[in-house]
Amino acid sequence: MRLDPILQEPLDDRVKGMPGGLAALTLQQIGRQGWRLLAEDLPLPACILSQSALDHNRALMRRFLEANGAVIAPHGKTTMSPQLFQLQLDDGAFAITVGNIHQIQVARRFGARRVILANQLIGRQAFRYVLEEMARDPEFDFYCLVDSVALVERMAAAARARPVGRPIQVLLEGGFAGG
Repeated sequence: MRLDPILQEPLDDRVKGMPGGLAALTLQQIGRQGWRLLAEDLPLPACILSQSALDHNRALMRRFLEANGAVIAPHGKTTMSPQLFQLQLDDGAFAITVGNIHQIQVARRFGARRVILANQLIGRQAFRYVLEEMARDPEFDFYCLVDSVALVERMAAAARARPVGRPIQVLLEGGFAGG
């Protein structure tokens, strides 16, 4: 993944967790501010990551995957942090799972190659974006859910209008009547 651009991205008080009234800072500059959460230098509530806990959980997950032959696609939509996406992929995740087209765009902007949309791909713009990404990058491995023949037909029509030489991969969402 391409993570270096994140360090240069300017952040200001429109971003959750940034103190109000400050000029924009890059992530590199934020790290040099010396802010301390417990001294309330940052707006609360806030979520923090403990490096030791993160390292412990990463090791635990790697052992679990290896011991059980399991495959996971963690929810990137929870953190929307490409840095965490990369750690999860480094630790053996099959893909990053997202919840909507905007989240696919963020994951792709930072180089995620395998993405699962944990919803249906719907709407002309969403079809266009995914098909263009598939055409632009032959290594883009995309999956989405489908729950009806009608949706498959709409997706097939969009793919015929913008052929990319390979199908959109779908996962069948099953259920039961009245469920």
